[in-house]
Amino acid sequence: MISSKVATGSGTAGLLGLWYPLISSMKSSSDPSVAGGINIAVEHDGRTAAVAMGAGAFRSVILHLCENAIEASGEVSGEVKVRVHHEAMRMQIEVIDNGEGMTPEFIRDKLFQPFGSTKGDGFGVGAYQARELVRAAGGDLLATSRPGRGTIMRIMLPCIAPRPLETAAQDLEAAG
Repeated sequence: MISSKVATGSGTAGLLGLWYPLISSMKSSSDPSVAGGINIAVEHDGRTAAVAMGAGAFRSVILHLCENAIEASGEVSGEVKVRVHHEAMRMQIEVIDNGEGMTPEFIRDKLFQPFGSTKGDGFGVGAYQARELVRAAGGDLLATSRPGRGTIMRIMLPCIAPRPLETAAQDLEAAG
């Protein structure tokens, strides 16, 4: 069983308790402004972990990246994939879209610059803020993209005790 409770404690964000319900709610939302008919696929390696990041910051980063991916994918045949896997004591979360993509120059010179937005109603703080939140937790946020091929936004965070998904679900249930 997967719980939708937020698993936080000692300043950590639990992947199972925070990330999975967030993405699941985006997938199942009937509000077109949430996913706009975009297919959101979630892949994970069957493990979960806590990361040294506050739950609010973690949610903010994931939500920002998913919203941008949804917007980039467009409303016709758009697809966003969220892929999570662990390597040793690191968690990698990739938010992948099939949108227009970005040039290497844009990524290098503009993507993570504060107060510079390509969106008419944007403030230009989203990607910058997301990267700074991830870096403050000891990780990094990287972008890989090619025009016409979409974008991969890759979050890499240090883990606190990765474990099998079933064990994490049991811990959440026991916590009540």
